[in-house]
Amino acid sequence: MNAKEDMVFDLEIARRSASLQAWAKDCRERMARKRWKDIKFDSNHWPLKSRYGTELVDVNFEATGAKFEDKDPAYGLALRCLMAEVALTGEVKDPWYPMNAWRLLSRLDVPLHQLRRTDFVGLEKAIVDQAKASPVSAGKLYGQLLSLRAQLDLVSAKGGTERLAWSPAPQTTTALLALERRSRANFKAAKASILDRQIEALSDAHTAMFRGDERLSAYDRVTLAVMGLNMCCPNRVNEPLCMAVDDRFTLEEYLTRETEPDGGAGDPTLARVHQMLLVKGSKGAAWGAKPILNFMIAFADLCIEVIKRHGERSRKLVSWYEQHPDTLFLPTELEHLRGTDIDHPSLWKIMSLESREPTNSETANVKVVWNELHSKHLVKQIANPKALMSDGRRNGRKAVQVVNWSDLEPILLARVKQAMQDARRVTPLNQYKGRLSNMLMLFDSAQSPYLPSAIKYGSLKLRLRQSANAKQRHNNERYKSRMEPTLFEKLGLKMVVSGVVETAYIGTHDPRRWLTTQALDSGLPDVLANKWANRLDIRQLDAYNIRSAERRAQQAAMPAIKELEDMTAGLQKLNDLEAEYGLATEIVIVGDANIAMTSMDEIMRATEVKPVARTGSQIIVLYPQKYGACLQQHHTQPCRAYTCGPCNNNVVVKGHLPTNERVIRDSERSFKSIVNQLEALLIARQRKVADNPETLDEHILTLVREGLNPEAMARELLAHFHEINDQIKDRAFANKLLEALALDGYAKRLKDPDVLSGALIKFHNPSFHAAPGHERALEEVHGGRASVQARIEAFDQKYPQFAPKALALRDQRELLESDEDESEEDESQEAVNE
Repeated sequence: MNAKEDMVFDLEIARRSASLQAWAKDCRERMARKRWKDIKFDSNHWPLKSRYGTELVDVNFEATGAKFEDKDPAYGLALRCLMAEVALTGEVKDPWYPMNAWRLLSRLDVPLHQLRRTDFVGLEKAIVDQAKASPVSAGKLYGQLLSLRAQLDLVSAKGGTERLAWSPAPQTTTALLALERRSRANFKAAKASILDRQIEALSDAHTAMFRGDERLSAYDRVTLAVMGLNMCCPNRVNEPLCMAVDDRFTLEEYLTRETEPDGGAGDPTLARVHQMLLVKGSKGAAWGAKPILNFMIAFADLCIEVIKRHGERSRKLVSWYEQHPDTLFLPTELEHLRGTDIDHPSLWKIMSLESREPTNSETANVKVVWNELHSKHLVKQIANPKALMSDGRRNGRKAVQVVNWSDLEPILLARVKQAMQDARRVTPLNQYKGRLSNMLMLFDSAQSPYLPSAIKYGSLKLRLRQSANAKQRHNNERYKSRMEPTLFEKLGLKMVVSGVVETAYIGTHDPRRWLTTQALDSGLPDVLANKWANRLDIRQLDAYNIRSAERRAQQAAMPAIKELEDMTAGLQKLNDLEAEYGLATEIVIVGDANIAMTSMDEIMRATEVKPVARTGSQIIVLYPQKYGACLQQHHTQPCRAYTCGPCNNNVVVKGHLPTNERVIRDSERSFKSIVNQLEALLIARQRKVADNPETLDEHILTLVREGLNPEAMARELLAHFHEINDQIKDRAFANKLLEALALDGYAKRLKDPDVLSGALIKFHNPSFHAAPGHERALEEVHGGRASVQARIEAFDQKYPQFAPKALALRDQRELLESDEDESEEDESQEAVNE
């Protein structure tokens, strides 16, 4: 390179460096205008969140700076300018996203001002190789490349580099997105296989909580209550953690506020109220209300009460300090200590909010505070005021260490104020912004009772699941510290993961995945599901939808008859459960069709959407009736039988108490009716007041035997009903006998202990159905069913070649060869091979 080229090159370096310095100066001035006086632009730590409450949490440049330690210093200066722009815009919470994107440039050995588009070819290839080695990171790496592109555009616009106009190559984008989709599909498939089991385990844990299971700690119970709120509507965990006590409104409260004199349309509190709503904010969307599922309203209220009950002391403390910020809280029984010299036991009482005398081991808990007082030279020695003991003996300690109240109170107040500030931060990126005493998630910690505290995300998730790395990190044999088991481990709840029985666990996002998937699976439009979750971007819905591609395609296909698809959805799920657990299906025979019955409770609850059964490619709607289920298709042909007991379409399910009790009650009532009718017939015959004595005599003589009382006569009639049915002249009486016969048969089987609960009981009577006119026409035209059957039998005898024949099957299992010897040889050979 000649002298002229060297001079041009040096001018390029100087120009780029001057542009970066000018940008850095501008950032310093704008940060100063923000009154961020404690922020040193060149320092490695910017306390933005802790001191100035910015959206961006505190920034630490040490880890990223170490990556550029042997690189061009311009990279570090450009990063500080980029983070200053991020902090000034106030749109980003986590500094690691932009910092990790810029950290990709540490893989290049090129000065910042010499960056060219060709330098990114190798970088993109390395990133793709990294994603192939770990497909889980593909989506994150793709996002970092997009963020790096925006950062380089800003740096080049400020003059730090030439106009690169760089963007990831299409093949890089395609490869990363393909890996990300594959990783997401694998995750969803794995999650779909266990999500239902996780929700079941969570439900069992909730049951244990409400039953007062002593194995659960206070933090476990509050954790379950938070997860219960997550089950009421699709939430991020930070939403219930940032709730206020009055963020739950009912219709009654809405009406009360509306009628109040100051509750007009301009009342700001009225705008927050809606019927049965849980008010929270969602990521990316404005704070707004989410409706609780109707059947979850009482459950949500119970969870809120559990949380409030475990934060009563902290709420009392915070309320005190909101009114008396410069006065340390003391219970009434400890007020006598205010303004006095405080020794070790008295300090323990103040910090524990208890008036009893502590043990020696308990006073050790104040060691940290006492050491701080020592370091500030606030501890002094005085003559022991308890030199004379209560039994008259003298105390061996002539002097004790004490601290003045005026010196102790500021130290403890500083700790209280720090604890109140820490209570607001429920996650590293989210904090409660309302009045602290109104915060729902306040929690009474047993470690430092004088300090208010709140539920933290980091501790909460460890109650639900603990990775092996987390246990190794927390379990320290040297200091005898062990991580507390998860609440599922305490309760002994298990689930099957990939065929292996493991202790149950659940993530804080899993309730939202389950609710979103269930909503979409039930047919709720994605727009309404997104509105229910109060999300800003409908594309976010896919992250929590774990339905398989096949299931989505099946739902997207246009059904031939939409009504039938809706009605059979329940039985389709039932069939899946039967296939999974090997459940038996009861079969009802209707003609030549087999019908799988649903449960009797579902049949009885059916009003608008009827339960159905499939038969071939058709379905049968099951209509509930007083004795069970009716197989007659009332929507196509109305029923004209007007009685259900002896009907061929009636099915009784043993075990459904309302219908079973009605069958037994009506059976007894019908039998008594037959007895009364027989008595009336006998009286009419004896008094000869019948309209047609000859017919009546023939009727009685045919039906009964001489010398029997009416009850015995009724039982004989029922026992021989099929033999004498054709001889009964009074058809109304015959129909009454038929109904009594059917109900009596049902009642006997319902009372029979050998008939198991859930059994299907049916009275086979082909001549009694929903169209009695058909039977009358058959009688008049063909002489009835018996005549038709006789003609069929005569035809079979005349033309035996057309008669149906049963296969002459014989048991020939003896012809099968035994394979026992062969199996023994195989096993012995396997043993030799081993």
